[in-house]
Amino acid sequence: GAERGGDALLAGKFALGDRQSTGEALLVHSSQLVAWDWRADRLRVCKGEDLLPDGDLSEGGVAVPAHPCFDEAGGGLIFACHSLPPWRPGLSACLNRPTRLYHLPSLWEAAGGGAGGEEAAAPAAKAAPARCLTPSLYFAHMPRLSPDGRTLAFAAREGEFRSHSAGFELRTMAWPPPEAGHGSATLVPIVRGFPAATDGSSFAGLFGFHDELASLAWLDEATLVFHSVAGATKSTFTVAATGGGEATGRGEATGGGEA
Repeated sequence: GAERGGDALLAGKFALGDRQSTGEALLVHSSQLVAWDWRADRLRVCKGEDLLPDGDLSEGGVAVPAHPCFDEAGGGLIFACHSLPPWRPGLSACLNRPTRLYHLPSLWEAAGGGAGGEEAAAPAAKAAPARCLTPSLYFAHMPRLSPDGRTLAFAAREGEFRSHSAGFELRTMAWPPPEAGHGSATLVPIVRGFPAATDGSSFAGLFGFHDELASLAWLDEATLVFHSVAGATKSTFTVAATGGGEATGRGEATGGGEA
């Protein structure tokens, strides 16, 4: 009975995906970035598909923007974007999907300069696309700009991976990025192999699910903090970083115990 019920549930998901043309983006289709300038009382709503440069999304595919943060000027957005295929529902929140970082330099350039919500009422000219910051990486997510606005930190994987939880690199990039070219430095590499201990005393690298990656934050201009999973224990670690995206060696990750 349970097996037949599971088959019926899967068939229902496929039927719903086909009918709504949501594809793999079932439950996350029509995801958008919303920015509100409360002082000027203006609002901008951005569809992911409209933000990406030509060629960054397969025909009919779905772009799911996530985890935005303001840039150092405060008028632009840095965000991650999942690139999903156009058909068949799948794991809508899984990490092992092509994900890159983008920078939209100006939120209001194409929306007009009025106040009181006039931008939302008037048809806006098509904005220039966001710039891809990580074209050589399969996965780049959770962008975090340092308090001094000089270093962008993020989780990364260079190649494809199949697991739902995995080990990730912690990378940094000088901010603002150069006009031409791209580049990031590996601050904490992927730790291969199982840690010697799972009580938080042995560092397993940046490892875990979505929640662990989302914990990444700057404590100050020179220190990052994040959660990591080793066995059944979630621990908190800090790592020293330098401005300009240059890592001081690996940075000694410290911490331990349950977070």
